[in-house]
Amino acid sequence: MNFSKNPFTHIEGIFNFRDAGGYAIAFDPLYSVRRRFIFRCANPGRATSNGVQQIRDLDITTIFDLRSATEIERTKDFAPTAEIPGIRRVHVPVYVHGEYPAHQSVENLQNYTSANRQDSRGAYVEYLDNGKDAFGTIFTHIRDHSDQNCLIHCSAGKDRTGVAIALILATAGVETSTIQQEYRLSEEGLKPMKESVVRYLTEKSGSEWTDQQVTSLLGLRLDALSEMLDVLRDAHDGAEGYLKTQCGFSNEDVAIIRENLRIKEA
Repeated sequence: MNFSKNPFTHIEGIFNFRDAGGYAIAFDPLYSVRRRFIFRCANPGRATSNGVQQIRDLDITTIFDLRSATEIERTKDFAPTAEIPGIRRVHVPVYVHGEYPAHQSVENLQNYTSANRQDSRGAYVEYLDNGKDAFGTIFTHIRDHSDQNCLIHCSAGKDRTGVAIALILATAGVETSTIQQEYRLSEEGLKPMKESVVRYLTEKSGSEWTDQQVTSLLGLRLDALSEMLDVLRDAHDGAEGYLKTQCGFSNEDVAIIRENLRIKEA
């Protein structure tokens, strides 16, 4: 994929919405990841009526929500759950029990944006460890429903969603540098979200959140992504190994998943 081509789609009420397809397969450049099959975004619960119709126009049949149940309940006034008639919502929390510590309270989020941010480096590896059931469900959809477009999201569509998409692209055969480039697109996709996050966190915490704090909160964790990809390669023998040993897929399953993710370029 030429990164000058804009993968974003403006969906009213949703931030960071983009197509996860179009990226070249490293070992076979005649093929790429299918476009208009897998989409990613921040929480879609505030989509306007026009936004909902835009989602329908993309023929999305299934929405995968990676947020935890406690997070959904705690943030429901700011980030309501997307319930769109005719579109199946599948709750696939990366954390079935509890949450990643930085997400548990506004105070923890403040620490996450401070000098303690370095402590978050291992977060994506933790997502990999805790999210195998969630990711397995998504890959089952890819295996069994290649004709049904899906949308994957968490809160900002950056961290947990970023790991899910990285796994998908790695499984398809996209090279690491391209996966990292795709991840970096969230920086642009989340810029319009910053103002509303400042207002929400200031209201919830009772103290002023600065633009700098929210910029850090919504910022990229490139070191965390790189570490996760290294662990995927070294500890799991790549995405294929992860799908087989952690998610229970067979060699045949992985072959079908890869076939369903790829398309030959015209």
